[in-house]
Amino acid sequence: RAGMLAFCLGIWLFSRVPVLPPWPVSSIVALLLVTGGGLTALLYWRSVARGSLVLSPTLAAALARTLALTLSLALGMIWAWLLAARQMEQQLPRELEGVDFWVIGRVASLPSSRGAFQQFDLDIDDACFRLHPRDCPATPAKTPLSGARISLNEYAGLPLAPGERWRVRVRLNRPHGFANPGGYDYEAALFQQGIVARGYVRDTAFNTRVATAGLSLQTARAALRARLYDHADSLQHPGVLSALILGDRDGVSAAQWQLLTRTGTNHLLVISGLHVGFVAMTAYALINLLVRCLPRLLTWLPAQHYAALAAVLAALVYSALAGFSLPTQRALVMVLVLMSGQLLGRRFMPSYSLLLAASLVLLLAPMSVTQAGFWLSFTAVGA
Repeated sequence: RAGMLAFCLGIWLFSRVPVLPPWPVSSIVALLLVTGGGLTALLYWRSVARGSLVLSPTLAAALARTLALTLSLALGMIWAWLLAARQMEQQLPRELEGVDFWVIGRVASLPSSRGAFQQFDLDIDDACFRLHPRDCPATPAKTPLSGARISLNEYAGLPLAPGERWRVRVRLNRPHGFANPGGYDYEAALFQQGIVARGYVRDTAFNTRVATAGLSLQTARAALRARLYDHADSLQHPGVLSALILGDRDGVSAAQWQLLTRTGTNHLLVISGLHVGFVAMTAYALINLLVRCLPRLLTWLPAQHYAALAAVLAALVYSALAGFSLPTQRALVMVLVLMSGQLLGRRFMPSYSLLLAASLVLLLAPMSVTQAGFWLSFTAVGA
């Protein structure tokens, strides 16, 4: 538990660094920390094996724990630095801010209607800085934006669908937000989501679809959303259902959202970790009860194991419907940690489960430690 706490603390400490250290300095420090700690631990254990260590057992145990905690802290900082450095390398170069150029990429989110425009995320495969798209090279070339994700506004009403590849002319800027103390840090939120630039699609006749969408999670979510709105006549509140099923609040009217805000229930509408937890525990209770009515199944596995598998599957499916947003990822990891104890036939201490979940969440998304949702989730579960 102390090692996991040190790992999380290392990631948090690195998130407080205002400027990313330069690559040579960071690599040298990381190499010294890991190599020094590893060599010290190796020499320590060799001395213990040979019986040449002249330390009391208490002091030796304290030294071993200190080494382990130092290495865990260093690994947390190194892991956060590696992912942050990789994302910083994909940042929009300053010379490309406010410049029109072509990008080819895949629509990575459900296009959201914002009245006069639609907003979507694009994963860039290639960029071209020629005036006309026919002058762009046929084979993709490595550019600073290759593999980056950007957020775009589109005003001409292009028929965008998740998973499709488009060639569009864009104008981008680096993410900027207000830096008022205590206010919402928009720039940090975009960085944590992996979005390196924001902008809009230029209205031109040469914007075109390059490839249709294949079978993917986002296409399935788009099809389900379309089906909900196709039955809008028979459904009283399709927008509310879309928010509860898909985590998509575009169909919620301003009046409905205002009502939910005034009553303090808006956090119950869009899929969050709370919803995933309820779905998992409901699946657990139902399957646990049903399996007990079928004694033959109990000759293979205990009822709790069936229930744990059902809870994990339900949480996984519901998180997938929400597009694996960060709050649902946190809840899914927590469910996996909790149910793994059931499947392994072990009772983990609550503090162990909580720290293991936090370590896994930060291993997947280190910068989520900068978001209030991370602290609220783990504080609520811990309480």
